[in-house]
Amino acid sequence: SDGGVQAHSLDWLPPEQRSAASKEKAITDVTACLKILDQALPDKSFLLGDYSLVDTHLQGFVGWVSSMEVDLSAFANVLFWMKQCSERPALAALAV
Repeated sequence: SDGGVQAHSLDWLPPEQRSAASKEKAITDVTACLKILDQALPDKSFLLGDYSLVDTHLQGFVGWVSSMEVDLSAFANVLFWMKQCSERPALAALAV
């Protein structure tokens, strides 16, 4: 390998373009967004009350973020919401 980005890899940048400072900044920014989402979810199963396209899109993003080095454990409302979304019949059928 020449050190470039590999197909099907989570590495979107070649190693020589990566920066620890940029990574920390990105994690800080994403964590701030997760905090906003967490604060929007108390006492709700879904963002707008009923399941909607908003939940579909945000669940995909949060799922992607959770596969990276972002700790979701501080966001209990987000974790509950992710569980509610994953239990939707269409998504639950994919998990089988």
